[in-house]
Amino acid sequence: MSSISKGTKYGSVRALAVFFLGFVAFWIVAIILIWQLGLVPEPLRRWPRNAIWLGASFAWILWRRPASPMEWLGLWPISLRKFGLAVAGFVSILGWNWLRVNFLATSVNGAAFAEPDLLVWSFIGVFVEELLFRGVVQTQIAETYSALTAILITSVLFLAIHVPGWIILSIPVNAATVATVFLVGLICGAVRQWSKSLWPGVAIHWSNNLGAMF
Repeated sequence: MSSISKGTKYGSVRALAVFFLGFVAFWIVAIILIWQLGLVPEPLRRWPRNAIWLGASFAWILWRRPASPMEWLGLWPISLRKFGLAVAGFVSILGWNWLRVNFLATSVNGAAFAEPDLLVWSFIGVFVEELLFRGVVQTQIAETYSALTAILITSVLFLAIHVPGWIILSIPVNAATVATVFLVGLICGAVRQWSKSLWPGVAIHWSNNLGAMF
């Protein structure tokens, strides 16, 4: 690899670092304004939250302009194999949570499927997270470093983005919560790399979030 191409690739990682730090700063301000100060009514808070995350991914695409952005993000093409992996991942994680509730008696509140709109909003919330982290961040890092390094770094960053909300809003967090968030990041990252698609990771992440509400 020539020094020019190396500089270009590492320049992309530096650009990603600046982008991510900017997103973190913007997200912290949003948490304070929307949730801590309550400037947005509770029923409407999902809209700005998802718009911020989705907007960040679009901003990166518009800024860096990767070739074939839909394919670069892992959104396209969708094959029967990728669809099957998504379904298998969703069913497996949901099945584990069903076993957990019915045999280990560790139910939280059984609210996962209580309201139809909860399914839709939970999917949108997961999708924008996966689009930004496994679509943008991991894909960009993997263009310079190994796949394993990209998965690990992205998983750490995915865990880190939860921390401001936990601290600012005084959300109780234990070691199990931290481990789960990191593990979900690792699994979704590995599946993203292996399948070359974002959708199986979205399905696994969505299933995990729904299962956590059983």
